[in-house]
Amino acid sequence: MPRNEVPNTDGLLHPKCDCRILNVEFSKVRQKINAKCSVDKFYKYIFGESSHGKKELFESWGYSIKDIKKLIELYCLQAKENYLRGNYKLKKLDEYGQRLAIPITLDNGKSFYSGWMLYPEGGLQNTTPFGGRIK
Repeated sequence: MPRNEVPNTDGLLHPKCDCRILNVEFSKVRQKINAKCSVDKFYKYIFGESSHGKKELFESWGYSIKDIKKLIELYCLQAKENYLRGNYKLKKLDEYGQRLAIPITLDNGKSFYSGWMLYPEGGLQNTTPFGGRIK
């Protein structure tokens, strides 16, 4: 959780809890974060038969199925950088991990949220390539 979102509880994160704020060396955190996107998510969710309008949206932005590799590289780079800057929205936390909405900005300037799962060991996995426009 970014420090600016931590409640002020005299060093404790939660009332009646043993959680503590730890100072972590940023360079070590940066090395551990690994963002991954599945090619299938783009084939099926963005450019597939049941894309629910996302194929047309991405095509109107100048992207096609031929651009999947480029999109994956862009998503992974931006997800990692935005996560490290604290530029994301916290979503559901459960036994599988912490879900995040991370903004992605395409080469054409179009911005939107994509869905990610943050795992305890520092892995970011894309779960939803397009999670909605940024308002």
